[in-house]
Amino acid sequence: MMETEKLLEILAGVKNCAVTAGRYFKQAAIEKIAEKSGNSDLVTNVDRQTQQLIQTQLQQLPLQAAFVSEEQENTDLTDEYTWIVDPIDGTSNYIFGREMSFVSIALAYKKQTVLACCYNPYRDELFWAVKGGGAYMNEQHLWIKPRPLAQSLLAVGTAPYDKDVSGATFSCLKDLFNAGLDIRRSGSCVADLCYLAKNEHHAFYEAKVSLWDYAAGALIVEEAGGEVNINADTLHLGKTYIMAGNSDNFVNLKAICYRYIEANNA
Repeated sequence: MMETEKLLEILAGVKNCAVTAGRYFKQAAIEKIAEKSGNSDLVTNVDRQTQQLIQTQLQQLPLQAAFVSEEQENTDLTDEYTWIVDPIDGTSNYIFGREMSFVSIALAYKKQTVLACCYNPYRDELFWAVKGGGAYMNEQHLWIKPRPLAQSLLAVGTAPYDKDVSGATFSCLKDLFNAGLDIRRSGSCVADLCYLAKNEHHAFYEAKVSLWDYAAGALIVEEAGGEVNINADTLHLGKTYIMAGNSDNFVNLKAICYRYIEANNA
């Protein structure tokens, strides 16, 4: 694995790339909107333009790495270095002017995230982490405060691209609502993970997410002292559930969510 010092050198370039990409999509003009897997799964010309901008900038860094991203055909990860990119996480928010969308860039090695950078241009918040080095927002060190589930504000996703699991999803959300303080829906998995690391809420669950939705944000949560669970020990293409929380609420969060994960996979 690359030495931490070298990762930090690359991180400076990744930060610049994320900020540049976020500022680009914030001011860019949407000229075309298309459906992908269904009517909830949308892509714009700006998603693809932002992805190209990111790929071009990452290729200029002193690292040979594969490139996996939402708006292209991908092959599964190998043990080599791989960039995992979501150019605009929260595309529906972006289309409808709801200002909650992120650039997400992760670097994986041996199918584990070793570097993460996520940028919200609307709040000028840059979340970043290097494995083993802690998590930060801009220059603020992040640390997740323990909080029991009954006193937790819960972020949730509705898996809108996978409406076949909507019954189990909303039953699970009802149980989470009854177990916690309240629930919130941002429309961005990256936002849900980053703001968990910032203590704006205290747990997160979604039944179906893709690799580029969580690869960067999950490392930021873990480096902030939180816990994350997906359906495998390594990164992979394809859908997974995701749950994240703190040391006080995670066991109870998992107990609720696993009942419905089993139903989804039955």
